[in-house]
Amino acid sequence: MKPMNRKTRLEWLESKKGLDYIKEMYMFNDREVKKWFDKVYPLYKNDPPFSNNTSSDLPECLVCGSEVRITWSCACGDNGCIVDPDDPELEERLREYHK
Repeated sequence: MKPMNRKTRLEWLESKKGLDYIKEMYMFNDREVKKWFDKVYPLYKNDPPFSNNTSSDLPECLVCGSEVRITWSCACGDNGCIVDPDDPELEERLREYHK
């Protein structure tokens, strides 16, 4: 794979996982983006391109018609929890939490 810059890494991740996956990463600095990318690239490199068609599986609100999004909350904050033991960020988050 040829060298990638921050923008290219974010574009690649978005192509594999969608905008919702990477939108908060735009606040990361270059080093943080590279570190995250290096962790997840082996996991996602063979994934098919992201498709918005998967959102049809989500329920729609009967009042406004928009898709319903679930927020997971814990002491880490909204959507900050890790529930997958294979999450590449788990070890680092455990170290930070137990400092």
